[in-house]
Amino acid sequence: MDEKAFWLQIFAQIRKQVGNRNFNAFFRNHELVITVPDTIDLFMAKQALDDFNLLSRDEIEITVEEVIKTVADHYKIATEDILSRKRTEDIVLPRQIAMYISRTITGNSFPEIGDKFGGKDHATIMHACNKIEKELPLDKKLAATVKTLKERIVKTCQT
Repeated sequence: MDEKAFWLQIFAQIRKQVGNRNFNAFFRNHELVITVPDTIDLFMAKQALDDFNLLSRDEIEITVEEVIKTVADHYKIATEDILSRKRTEDIVLPRQIAMYISRTITGNSFPEIGDKFGGKDHATIMHACNKIEKELPLDKKLAATVKTLKERIVKTCQT
């Protein structure tokens, strides 16, 4: 069995255990993995599974506001800067990371996330998510940062 078939089989088992509705609600945030199985790779599969395991520990409510606050704290910038129109390098990356994390762990749609980011267009959110998703397998430091931020957000929301 090749790697892709292995991960697709794992997703099928998860779907069977958690039910179609829960599975689809969560994995709509990892659309490439589910809707275009030909694009799946090992990194994407593991990323989606890590998010699923992280969130399925407890029923927790994670908000976009909490994501923004945690990312801003991590990068030592103001939440207002993340929500602003500033395009400086020290603001753009944290903003894109916050948009990506918001999409992958809150269950909100692109337009909903855009509204929470000061009325940004859904295409802006999509661009940020695609950019970070493409960079994650190539940039180990970025991947570690995103993982740490997700864990910190979940931990904060559990308390």
